[in-house]
Order: sequence, then C-alpha cells, then structure tokens
Amino acid sequence: MPRGTDVRLLDGDHVVQFFGSEDGLESRDLHSALIDETGRGRTTEATRPFEETLRSPGLARRFVSDTLRSWRLADLSDDAVLIVSELATNAVVHARSDFTVVLTLVEDRVRISVSDRSSSPPRVRASGPEDPHGMGLHLVGGFARMWGHELLSGGKRVWAELGPVSPVRPVLAS
Repeated sequence: MPRGTDVRLLDGDHVVQFFGSEDGLESRDLHSALIDETGRGRTTEATRPFEETLRSPGLARRFVSDTLRSWRLADLSDDAVLIVSELATNAVVHARSDFTVVLTLVEDRVRISVSDRSSSPPRVRASGPEDPHGMGLHLVGGFARMWGHELLSGGKRVWAELGPVSPVRPVLAS
C-alpha cells in the first residue's frame, strides 16, 4: 500500500487507524488481519489526498489498483480504476480542485469516493459518439452498481459502488 495511505477499521465508535506501511507490516498482512478478525458489518477504508495536477488522476488510478490488490479484490480493479479516473479527472478539470479518494470495503461492496472543493454537483451531459468529452459520468453509471453525490461543507463527494464482492475461496490441492 502506498505511503501516506490511511487505512481504518471502523466498528461503531471505535476507530483503529494505520498510516501507510511504515511500521513494517506488509499491506497484505494488515489486510488479512483486519478481515480475519472483523467479521460482518465492519468497514475497511483507505484514504489518500491528491493535488490539483494533471498527473493526479493517474496517481489515483495507481492508488485504487494497489489498494484493491492488497485487499485481494483485483477482480474489481479494472472497473474501479476506470471510475476513479473519471471522477478524479472531473475534480481536476471541472472543479479545479485538489481532491481526496476514499475506498471503502463494506461487506459485499466497494465504494469509491472522490471529494473536492467545488459545491457544483456533477452533471451528466448529453454527448454524441463523435464528442470527445462528456462521456465520463455515463461510463461511471455503466460500470457502477450505483453512484451519486453528496454536498459537503466546502465541497462535494461523488461516489460509485462496485460489488457484490466475491468471497475469497481457498485453492484446493489436487
């Protein structure tokens, strides 16, 4: 997991927070410990802020891909990377804002959230097949189980959910 990543286990009012992997734990070990000890109804979350640069959507794609791999959910990576790419690009190009990506694993789904400093809600534009712009939210809607936005104090959060997550099955020796 990239340095600067904030991973949390949320259980009611109790929050256990880990910052990156500077404590020497492998992210796979950390994930396994959280999942094996948590059971149903708990949440695992990874958060990373990004600057308002044209390079940041690519860094957000890498963060999502690496995090899902560490959570053993690489099968969701292609769809999640496409979604975060669109949402992060919108934050940089339309909101002209730095942004924060949050990945949340709750039981059978993964939520991808991108928060920025603009209070303007996302707008699905009508665009034709020849138009090089305006397809991003159509793609998000096509790949996500559901998506939406929430206005926040000082900005907004646009989110999309993927799932259900397939349970991890042990490999049986033949």
